[in-house]
Amino acid sequence: MKRVFSIGPKDARLAIIGEAPGADEELIGKPFVGPAGRLLCKLLQQAQFQLNREEVFFANLALVRPPQNRFEWFYTVDGEKYLQEGLRTLYWDLQEDPERTELEATILLGARVLKHITGQRDSITKLRGTRIETLDWGTVFPTFHPSYVLHGQWAAEKFILRDLMEVNKFLLESKRKLDDY
Repeated sequence: MKRVFSIGPKDARLAIIGEAPGADEELIGKPFVGPAGRLLCKLLQQAQFQLNREEVFFANLALVRPPQNRFEWFYTVDGEKYLQEGLRTLYWDLQEDPERTELEATILLGARVLKHITGQRDSITKLRGTRIETLDWGTVFPTFHPSYVLHGQWAAEKFILRDLMEVNKFLLESKRKLDDY
C-alpha cells in the first residue's frame, strides 16, 4: 500500500479534505488527481475560485487506498491502524505544525470526513450547504464528495457547485475584511 500524503502551502487559507486516495492518487502519489479530483477542480473553476490549486491544501483522512476502494475496511482490525495514521498525519499537517498559519475555511468532502473532523452525526445531505464554526479547522463547509456524482448521483453536482460558490464568497469576504483592516 502506497501512502499518499497531503500537499499544499503552509500558509493556505483553504483546506479540502477527502476520505482516501483513489487508484490514480495511489499511482501518482498526490491527492485529488483522479476522476473525482478532476471533477472537483472543474467545479472550483465554475465557482470562480480566486485561488489556484497550488494555494489550496489538499488532504485525505486516510493515507492509503483501501482494498477494493471500500472505506469500511478502515473499521477492521487491519485497516484501523491506517486510518489512525492518516488522522494523526492530517492533524499534524493542519494543527500542530508550528510553521502553519490558521486556516480560514475547510471543505469536508463526504459524510465520513464530516464525522471524523467535527464529530457531527447528522447526514451529509442535512448538513451540506451549512457552515460549522470550529477552533481548529476554521469555518467548515461540508458537501458531497465528487465521487458521489461519478457513481451516478448526477443531481449532487449542482449542490457541490452551490456549496463551493458559498465557500468562495466566504473567502472573498474574509479577504476584504483583512484588506480593510
